[in-house]
Amino acid sequence: MAPSHLWTIWIELKIAIMSFLRLSWEGIWPESKSFSDEGMGPIPSRWKGRCTDEDEDRRLTCNKKLISMRKFYKGFKKEMDEYQDAEKRNASIGEGLYMFTPSSYNFTVLDDFGGHGTHTLSTAGGAFVDGVSSFGYGNGTVKGAAPKARLAHYKMCWALPTRPGGHCQAADFLAAFEQAIYDGIDILSVSQTSRDEKDTLMSDPLAIGGLHAVKKGIVMVGATGNYGPVVGKAEHMAPWIISVGASTMDREFTAYLRLGDNQRFKGFTAAYSVLPEDKLYPLVYSVDAKLETTTIHRAKECWEESLNPDLVKGKIVVCVLNRLSAAGASLELQRLGAVGMISFDEGLTGKDAYGMAVVIPSVELTTSNGTAVLSYINSTKSPMAYIEAGKTELNAKPAPVVGSFSGRGPSRFVPEILKPDIIAPGINIISAIPPLNPPTFEDEDTRRVNFIAWYGTSMATPVVAGIAALLKGMHRDWSPAAIKSALMTTACVLDNTNQPIRDYDGTEATPFSRGAGHLNPNKAMDPGLVYDAAFEDYLNFLCGIGYNSTQISKFSSDDDAQKNFQCPKSYSVLDFNNPAIIVPNLVNTVTVSRTVKNVGSPGTYNVEVVEPAGVSVEVEPKTLKFDKEGEEKIFKVTVKIRQPGTLVSSYAFGSLTWNDGVHTVRSSIGVKEAAASNGSGSSA
Repeated sequence: MAPSHLWTIWIELKIAIMSFLRLSWEGIWPESKSFSDEGMGPIPSRWKGRCTDEDEDRRLTCNKKLISMRKFYKGFKKEMDEYQDAEKRNASIGEGLYMFTPSSYNFTVLDDFGGHGTHTLSTAGGAFVDGVSSFGYGNGTVKGAAPKARLAHYKMCWALPTRPGGHCQAADFLAAFEQAIYDGIDILSVSQTSRDEKDTLMSDPLAIGGLHAVKKGIVMVGATGNYGPVVGKAEHMAPWIISVGASTMDREFTAYLRLGDNQRFKGFTAAYSVLPEDKLYPLVYSVDAKLETTTIHRAKECWEESLNPDLVKGKIVVCVLNRLSAAGASLELQRLGAVGMISFDEGLTGKDAYGMAVVIPSVELTTSNGTAVLSYINSTKSPMAYIEAGKTELNAKPAPVVGSFSGRGPSRFVPEILKPDIIAPGINIISAIPPLNPPTFEDEDTRRVNFIAWYGTSMATPVVAGIAALLKGMHRDWSPAAIKSALMTTACVLDNTNQPIRDYDGTEATPFSRGAGHLNPNKAMDPGLVYDAAFEDYLNFLCGIGYNSTQISKFSSDDDAQKNFQCPKSYSVLDFNNPAIIVPNLVNTVTVSRTVKNVGSPGTYNVEVVEPAGVSVEVEPKTLKFDKEGEEKIFKVTVKIRQPGTLVSSYAFGSLTWNDGVHTVRSSIGVKEAAASNGSGSSA
């Protein structure tokens, strides 16, 4: 569901005539009410795409909302054929390959058995649907971030029995990109990563395809991935991609746990059932109920056939597990006759817990509260507990909070470019899914639903993509870089308690976890100034990170005017016109350059600097006067370590803001000193 504050931008936009694209590793469920075209006019004539592929055997029907559903599999099929041939030769290739033959694989359907494709596409641009909830939570009207957008869906990855989440070939990635560019899309939303371990843009088909798209004026938005809280794991590192992390919002699905000693803990739930009576039930830790034939680890996580039925029947059971395992654990406890489940992940200390699609009364606790429950069990002869009925709570504080799983910087490959760029709601996002499989994806679960709350940077990405689509509809002349800049420089860095946005563990979030800040759609409509970039600026950036002119040609199509592009004799990647300044390897002093373009009324902007601890920051000039829209001004920023040797082990953060009394154009600053033994670094 989109936040209510998006109404302003919807009203301002009226009805946008645009096309929108979702690149997916799963299919689509066009029958969803979220893809209704009620009230929409004819498809714009500039759209060149077609509805489906000729071999589509479901006879899918497009409408004025969902205008295209395509699939790309030649690269995948070729790989499968090669594996099949190798198997015939008794050869072992790669991961030993995959337990089925290409001839048995059905490439002719776009069914979305997992729901990821339908959920993310409807999050970006789904129509208004009334009376929606996720197991009774968050009841209301669901809609995408850009509910009047046209939608197209391109499937480019394919599921394998031995590789959950899909298998993707570079050829299929690039074919999907090129088709989408030809068809005339405006926005690319990619809730998918290339999972490239080489950490090079040259080997990343999403980066290559994305640059082709950006050259045509198409905005690309990508997920940072769910690899947090480990640092340096953010995906989509290229500066032409808007990389999105995930946060909580001020709506929570909560349940309270009451213990026999009257302790009461707030937790999170998605359980649709409640305990039958308002009374205390026996409480047991799963390890204390393990079968002798199993391991402590299996019992701890409440695995199948790991617990003694006689010791859990009629009781509330505490499981310590990864939250992704909660649904399966609840099914096992239901089979054994348990009445409820308490779960927590001891590897996370965070404030971003959320309920999964469990089948019995359940509550997920933070690590500290879960540990307190175990202490109560260990110190009590007959521990008892009661799980109160879950409810939807609004105006939760603090919010937003960065999700523990959200991909984090600094960028592994290009630390001078801030990643993530921005965060957006990505926890308990209610959107459409197909009723083809149970929400737990377990055979024992007989439930089928049309809408569900999910979490992930996959959910946050289409929120930003939808807002980018609205901005594109309002400002058709803005470049992808201008839209990225508008989103970043207007992002919120304070939460709803007027304090700095916090990370999942309660510490202050840094730009490497929250990016420029939290998405602020209404401010992004009118950013005042933008940090723009043209296609040649991206080519210069590639030169700056070490690619030569021959390698850079890989990023350009054959008919590019830049086919004879030559790298400049001297170019520093620190001068790339990004809406943030990150200096990862500073030696003494460095001066960087930035250019801002006025996209508003004439005005005078004054600079405001919050210096990183131990760093001096000087800006020249300190005032920028703009007489007309489209006018550009250059300013320089000199960064200096005040006391060498103090910032070798960690970054210090600050900000630079241009303010005309109406607009606040904020850029993050991050500085880390070069190690003393390192002769290289950034210096004047």
